[in-house]
Amino acid sequence: MKKKSLQYNQGAALITSVIVFMFTSLAVVAGVVQPAVKDFRTATVFAESRTTHVLVDSLVEDAMHRLRHGIPLASETTTELPQGSVTISVSDVGSNAKEITAHTTVGVHERRSQMQLTTAEGVSFFYGVQTGQGGMLLSGSSGIVGNVYAHGDIVGTGSSTYVTGSAVAANSSALSTDVENGSSGTPPHIITFGQSSGTQDMAQSFQLSESSPLYKASLYIKKIGTPGNLTVRILKDSSGSPGAVQVASGTIASSLVTNSFAWVDVVFTTHPTLNVGETYWLVVDGGNHNSRYYEVGANLNSFTGGSAKRGQHSSTWNVLSPNVDAYFQIYVGGLTSTITGPSQWNRLSVGTSGSGIAHAHTVNYTSATDEIYCTTGTGNNKTCDTSRPDPEPIGWPVSPGNIISWQEEAESGGTTSGNFTLSGSGTTSLGPQKITGNVSVGGSTILNVTGTLWIQGDLTVNGSGRVRLDSSYGSGSGVIVVDGRVTIAGSSPVTGSGTAGSYIMVVSNSDCPTSSTCGSSNAIDISGAAGAVILVAQNGTINFSGSASARQATGYQIKLSGATTVTYEEGIANLDFSSGPSATWGISSWKEIE
Repeated sequence: MKKKSLQYNQGAALITSVIVFMFTSLAVVAGVVQPAVKDFRTATVFAESRTTHVLVDSLVEDAMHRLRHGIPLASETTTELPQGSVTISVSDVGSNAKEITAHTTVGVHERRSQMQLTTAEGVSFFYGVQTGQGGMLLSGSSGIVGNVYAHGDIVGTGSSTYVTGSAVAANSSALSTDVENGSSGTPPHIITFGQSSGTQDMAQSFQLSESSPLYKASLYIKKIGTPGNLTVRILKDSSGSPGAVQVASGTIASSLVTNSFAWVDVVFTTHPTLNVGETYWLVVDGGNHNSRYYEVGANLNSFTGGSAKRGQHSSTWNVLSPNVDAYFQIYVGGLTSTITGPSQWNRLSVGTSGSGIAHAHTVNYTSATDEIYCTTGTGNNKTCDTSRPDPEPIGWPVSPGNIISWQEEAESGGTTSGNFTLSGSGTTSLGPQKITGNVSVGGSTILNVTGTLWIQGDLTVNGSGRVRLDSSYGSGSGVIVVDGRVTIAGSSPVTGSGTAGSYIMVVSNSDCPTSSTCGSSNAIDISGAAGAVILVAQNGTINFSGSASARQATGYQIKLSGATTVTYEEGIANLDFSSGPSATWGISSWKEIE
């Protein structure tokens, strides 16, 4: 019997196959796992990077919010978060800018973000005086130390009135029809008036959509017989009828009206800027005679902006039946402004500090150090340089949004109901605070303002009373918003914190002397040395008398008499409200620095 031989190499082959299979499997697994690990690592890096981005930007925005709203903020703060710590630093950059820097580290990733803030546009004053359509009137020996920019006439009537810098009087916008009802041809209805005392006058209400000076009105009118002249008035509304407050007037001569319907204009003698969206009445006032009267064309249900009535001025008004509306037009704009002095031998001085131009459509009786830019002029020390176009209007420095923001800041500190009166002596601190009544500071008392004030009544400072900013404001400035009138008299200054560049801005929302409740009072009356104060009354008149003074004045109309002065200081162009609760910071740059 033959013996079989064993094949020892068969086991070795099997082992080799297993090893090869294992290494192949490991290679496959490694090929699959390695990209997954790499992707996981990449995702982690991306998440950490995004976390640093979110952390620094979030904290920068928080710091910006605190600065804007006057919330206390340290110069350096470290905030610990689950993702890591963030350090915020805030520093001053010049006189009107701040720099916020945020730094964080998450894992191996580090990021720095930097934001620069400057005082927001709308709270900077670039002129010693800026006026609306009411213009500026200087009498006596009053003057402006600085530049003047008016949207109306600049008139000097005193013997030695002056502007040390430049004087610019801008035109209003081009003439345009703001309100219009009706057209030429035979009107479907008529409004007859002037036959009796009960139907003596006609009235049509309207609202303007454009903030521009009222220029003229036009009526589609004819006459019956030979009636007398017509007085045309613009009156404020009172409970749905023409009220007693007149804002403009003009005359239509009977000779301009024929026995056939035609459009006839009346140019008003004054040109106020009416409030957009407020109801006014066009009142046509004549005599009364049953055979000599007027008719105005009208239509039915075609004009949605008002209504017509008939009656008698300062008496009873009745709704028409049918309820028709007059054919009429209201024009705004189209005014050219003037700079003028009293006479050729007594001129308004412009540029007495060494340089200064006079620039308006018409310049009369003015002596300017530099050029006089005008289209027409007479009695000046130089002929008109016609190389420049007429000046254009510019915006107000304080917006309604600014005022609302300050009111909200004041209200956030609490409300004082009723009047707030200080007399005798001593110092009282107040702010931020809303006061629902009047505020009076008299005797030798001091009102120390520690935050924004909103006074819903009037503000009166007289005798030896004083209003000052708290020393914590430093070089910053503060705000007092007054819904009513402001009176500063006697030796009662309104001052900043005592640090150079600090001011109090007093803003009056009053339209006095326009409203019937004003009497002869103005929105702001200054008869004393007001101190380091900025005065704003963009709806009303600021009146300086005696030896009054201020650092800047912005108003619809500004009047100066006696030896009053407004002395502009350069720092007013870059006011810093950061120390008070009315911070108005705008972002000038925001970038990653690391």
